[in-house]
Amino acid sequence: MAYPTLADVNTTEGIHVIFTYANDITNGLFVNLTLFSFFVIMMLATYFSQQRVSGKADMPSSFAVAGYLTGGLAILFSLIPNFINTPSVVMVLVIATIGTLWLFLSRGRE
Repeated sequence: MAYPTLADVNTTEGIHVIFTYANDITNGLFVNLTLFSFFVIMMLATYFSQQRVSGKADMPSSFAVAGYLTGGLAILFSLIPNFINTPSVVMVLVIATIGTLWLFLSRGRE
């Protein structure tokens, strides 16, 4: 099976066409890796920002915030036709829910 080239895609429609093309070529791996890298960057950014500002950091809250932000990005990605599949969006929302549960359950021990 031959992959479509970038010349076969109408790139004048917008940047989303190029992202959809990259996602199609990688069999859906592009959007999943984009969401994963966004999650890790946001989690580490909020963790070290807390540590710098207050002197102590809280991993459960950083995980929950990164889950919320990644969930919002996944929902925005779902508005682009044929860009992200439904199981990926559900998985991101499940991770955000796990972060929320971790945050609430860790508060009782302090």
